[in-house]
Amino acid sequence: ELDAWPTEQAVSASSLLAAEVVIKDHETFCRIWAEIRDARANADTRLREWGASPLPSGGNFLAVRVGTAAEAAAGTERIAEAGYRIRDLSPLPGLGGCIRFTVGDWDTTNAFLSVLRAAIPRGG
Repeated sequence: ELDAWPTEQAVSASSLLAAEVVIKDHETFCRIWAEIRDARANADTRLREWGASPLPSGGNFLAVRVGTAAEAAAGTERIAEAGYRIRDLSPLPGLGGCIRFTVGDWDTTNAFLSVLRAAIPRGG
């Protein structure tokens, strides 16, 4: 019987519950999304002040070129030693020497940017 149904259109109970929570708490999510947009814009501005050129982002992350692929790998390692996890995008086509990090609330993002600045002195 299930073979007759278009399974690509199925919605799980977990997905329905998540949708219900988002709809019910929409104003809370709007405040969170606004804070993330503001923190992302602040991080973008700080990176540009350091001479970096962050890639355009509409999400809760920023990608930025930090130099060569080797510099991105070394910086990623130094940042991990400081307790943060970021992604080295160098293996991806056209993104050699780029890293990507998640943007959180103001305090967390600003604390991370200080670590980034120390780990990758060029700033990008």
